[in-house]
Amino acid sequence: MSETTILLAVSGKTWGHVPGAVTRTRQPTRGADVNTSRLVDWEVVEIRRKAKEGRSQRSLAREYNVSQNAIRLIVLRKNWAHLPDE
Repeated sequence: MSETTILLAVSGKTWGHVPGAVTRTRQPTRGADVNTSRLVDWEVVEIRRKAKEGRSQRSLAREYNVSQNAIRLIVLRKNWAHLPDE
């Protein structure tokens, strides 16, 4: 066996069908950890706060250089739902 095959088996990435194999649970990539994210956590919290104060989604979208739909999904907690309300 190659060294790569052994490393993959030990880490639980392959050979999951073998009895007694290591199983791993993968944590989902969320928020600023996503490599295409334009926002960071504190900006999302700030967007929600400003929206609650009455700022329009359009003005927030321009300010943060994202689409109005992105702001709408943040405010509705469809995106970035893992962040607590502050």
